Amino acid sequence: MFDKILLPLDLSEASEIAVPYASELAGKFGSELILYYVRPPEREDLEHLFVDYLDRLAETIKQNVKKTAAKDVKVTIKIAVGAPEQNICELVNSNRIDLVVMASVSSSGLKIGKKLGSVVDHIC
Repeated sequence: MFDKILLPLDLSEASEIAVPYASELAGKFGSELILYYVRPPEREDLEHLFVDYLDRLAETIKQNVKKTAAKDVKVTIKIAVGAPEQNICELVNSNRIDLVVMASVSSSGLKIGKKLGSVVDHIC
């Protein structure tokens, strides 16, 4: 039913609320789960930390799913640079993502600018 599930994360505790839901769905359907972080261009110096975080999270998800699900789950990590809204839509369209699971509010707060509100309100 869902071959690919996208789980966008912003490295906040609030965004991690969606992890168990996406993991359970991936385990139930034998889906590939893609952990996705879009970093700001000015944070290139911290890329190794983002990769480490996502690698650890991917391993934890695999272990947890193995305990509870009948099907194996492939967990992939991807990191992009730029605006989350735009990058998430591009990934969904270019990789034939079947389902996006994400929290609707993040601890990063409301930013005043061209768009107001959560990233969820502005994707695809």
